Amino acid sequence: MEKIGGGAPAGFGGSPKVGKNLLGTLHPDLLGKIIEFSSGELGAVSKFLEKRNSFENLRLLNQLAIKGLHLKNIKPLVAGILQKPIYRVSREEIYRQLKTNKDGIKDKYVQENVKRSGWVLQYGSEGLRNDFNLVCDAVRQNGWALQFASEALRADRAVVLAAVRQDGWALQFASKELRADSDVVLAAVSKKGGALTYASLELKAVRDVVLAAVRQDGWALMSASKELRAYRNVVLAAVRQNGGAFQFASLELQADPEIRAAAGRL
Repeated sequence: MEKIGGGAPAGFGGSPKVGKNLLGTLHPDLLGKIIEFSSGELGAVSKFLEKRNSFENLRLLNQLAIKGLHLKNIKPLVAGILQKPIYRVSREEIYRQLKTNKDGIKDKYVQENVKRSGWVLQYGSEGLRNDFNLVCDAVRQNGWALQFASEALRADRAVVLAAVRQDGWALQFASKELRADSDVVLAAVSKKGGALTYASLELKAVRDVVLAAVRQDGWALMSASKELRAYRNVVLAAVRQNGGAFQFASLELQADPEIRAAAGRL
């Protein structure tokens, strides 16, 4: 995004030492943009936040308001952005709002916010954690929310597939049976190769599964079976993705000239 405002906005220009002390730990992207924008050009700030779609930036912007840096209209801007469904709900804000709430209110909060932040599933009642549609909404937004689902739904193939397709690391929360399901594991390692570590021993020895994993993340070779760490095509794919995977190859393949070259070991 091009620089829109000239100089520092109100609250910065008159006291650079204070600004530096208060803002020195903020995300550099946000700090730079806030300094660039004049206080009257809040639309530009909002567009910047929307483009990044990151609650981290919103959280930092909120810190500006809390620190009272005399930036006009910052508090209303923060309040307005909080109402936009495209923004994720910060965990800090969730903790604050739910600390004193009763279960009924918590469930309502979870139902209203789960599509924005799958993490809120952790605050739901047992009934909500066992609600197929609500849990699906949660894991589609954040695969890691699978850990908060009921035991029954962590063993539900459709739920787990939705979770690992959003984030392969969610495989670790799936039932033992589904961690041995080739389709589920293949979906997970295609997204996050390192998730191979949570697959069943049998699937760690399946060539197509391991190939998918190392093509996404060469380091996944460390979780492959001994036989596949000695299989040339698998090792070659791994070191081409990440030369560091060379250390997990069999000693015989570590002496292979093509594999050494691909790993940058010549």
